[in-house]
Amino acid sequence: MQDTKLSKDIIHVGGMTCAACVRRVENALKAVPGVMDAAVNFATSKATITHGTNAVPLSAIETAVTDAGYQFLGVSGETAEDPIEAARRNEIRELIIKVSAGAVLCVLTFMGTMQGWFSFLSFIPERVMLYVLLVLTTPVVFWVGDRFLIGAWKAARHKTSDMNTLVATGALSAYLYSAAAAIRP
Repeated sequence: MQDTKLSKDIIHVGGMTCAACVRRVENALKAVPGVMDAAVNFATSKATITHGTNAVPLSAIETAVTDAGYQFLGVSGETAEDPIEAARRNEIRELIIKVSAGAVLCVLTFMGTMQGWFSFLSFIPERVMLYVLLVLTTPVVFWVGDRFLIGAWKAARHKTSDMNTLVATGALSAYLYSAAAAIRP
């Protein structure tokens, strides 16, 4: 006689940004031996895993989530603090720092590209200013905008594309063209 009893576990998943992420996490979890079904809720960042009475190793679930490019934040009810809320607080703190730094760097870049408007910068030779602007824009693209680059990389690994791909392609093409123009005007 076949065992028809099913067990469910709920885990927390971080790093999802869209519905395509939900599909990737669900597919990764369903590929784990012993998992019969997986349903991911994007709004709550929780995944409900259905399996037989034999427990699926937590390490296999964690590996599946991290290999798919997302964060395994633990089993629901494992700790008193909500891991999703802690991850969101950290993300907001990181975003505030990045947006603030990006705003300062963008204002400096604007001033450097409009030397005619800012007469106190007119003494800087154009060639030197091109290198300064290259240095100022590099952290904006690769540090402030890293979430788009990472998202595009995740999508490329899964042979798909999403809005991260669009933003990363646009930002990288503009950056690479501008870098080439700065190095060899």
